[in-house]
Amino acid sequence: MVINPYTSRKNNPIIYNHLVSYKGIIQDIDVEKNNLKLVQDRLSALEELEKSQEALKQALIEAESANKAKSTFLTNMSHDIRTPMNAIIGFTELALENQDDLGQITDCLDKIKTAGNHLISLINDILDMNRIESGKVSLELKPINLYDNLKDVYAIVQSSLEAGKLEYIEKFDNLEHRNVLCDGLRLNQILLNCIGNSIKFTPKGGKITVEVSEKKNNDNNAVYTFRISDTGIGMKAEFLNKIFEPFERERTSTISKTQGTGLGMSITKALIDMMNGTIRIESTEGVGTTYIFDLPLEIVNDIAKDPNENISDDISIDDIKKQTEKLKELTNKLVLLSK
Repeated sequence: MVINPYTSRKNNPIIYNHLVSYKGIIQDIDVEKNNLKLVQDRLSALEELEKSQEALKQALIEAESANKAKSTFLTNMSHDIRTPMNAIIGFTELALENQDDLGQITDCLDKIKTAGNHLISLINDILDMNRIESGKVSLELKPINLYDNLKDVYAIVQSSLEAGKLEYIEKFDNLEHRNVLCDGLRLNQILLNCIGNSIKFTPKGGKITVEVSEKKNNDNNAVYTFRISDTGIGMKAEFLNKIFEPFERERTSTISKTQGTGLGMSITKALIDMMNGTIRIESTEGVGTTYIFDLPLEIVNDIAKDPNENISDDISIDDIKKQTEKLKELTNKLVLLSK
């Protein structure tokens, strides 16, 4: 039955009153719904505001932490830079005071060169990190022999190993394919950062082991695992959680006399990430540290030899004598310049 609200009041006041009541109830429900929606909107806005405030707090904490790390970094760097600079100035003055003693001057020049090289390495670390963060570092993939690369790394660290009276062991038992496509320079940089840390923090008489193994994926690719372990002082568990953060060092160089920027492991991880690899570090305080990184690399069947690789075979004794004389002349010029 269709009820006309305009005529029902006269014809049937009871029905009319019911309709008015229903209409009032519907209006009340609509009001409640609107109020509920307003409350829900306000709650959502409050939740978003709380999330934004929490995000801002977290950003502030991270910014303060970054500023603190950079301040600490600048403090450490000022010391680290002063150390080789003082050595350069000190040995230059010593050379000037002993101009008649060629042996003393040669020794001073050697030490000045060592200090200069260390200073350059500090600056290079800073520049490398800046280039990596700005995306200006690219990989140059070339066929390399992993065994040859590791020999080159050993040649670089040999004097440091001997100075620290450290035993150095290499293991290639599970390395079937040594020729791979890789950026050899960056791989060496990674290895030198890890091995360099082991040398720094391993007491005299300790042992450093470098092991390379291979897990073949298919005919053309394999995952190579590099494991560098030492019997050094190890690291605290809490420091391991932030070891890859820029500027982080567990011990400041002022206290431990260990020089460095705190960028080495940050650079290492960034380079390994660029190579689609992974790295993890296991360490126990007082026992030692193990650096483990996996790199997926393409296997190369053969490496073409550089036509200039054996050019040194044609050098005669006379050529060597001439080069020696030129070296002596250069040394004499350095001596004259110092006067």
